[in-house]
Amino acid sequence: MVWGIAADETHRLLIAPSLDSMVYAWNMTGAEPARWERHMLDEHKDEVWRVAVHSEPEVGNTPAQPRFLTGSLDGTVRVWSKTGDGFRGHLLYNTSHMVTALASSAWIAHGDKSGLIGLWWRPDNWYRALQADSVMIQA
Repeated sequence: MVWGIAADETHRLLIAPSLDSMVYAWNMTGAEPARWERHMLDEHKDEVWRVAVHSEPEVGNTPAQPRFLTGSLDGTVRVWSKTGDGFRGHLLYNTSHMVTALASSAWIAHGDKSGLIGLWWRPDNWYRALQADSVMIQA
């Protein structure tokens, strides 16, 4: 079962989290979906509920690389980067509560079942946490 979906038009990616703990990513090259290259990413340990496209700012003459975020029932938020023929996940955040919300621009925001809202500013690795009034945050 698919809980969400995100599309990155710039890098031609389609990403879907799934209840089987997998993240599915397709390179949308060509007009025929049957020919799109599919990647099955398995670094989460439990159901994956949230996904968001993330673009970090360009650095000098280096263009922004395709990245996306996933949030899971396992309490982790991962940042996925394109690497050669596939994707590699990096642990951004780990908690004992399921991740219930994700959003991204130059900032990364996540929410969890405890009511915590985390804000990241990735270029400087700046982080701040906000606490809602013990209400579960959902996208």
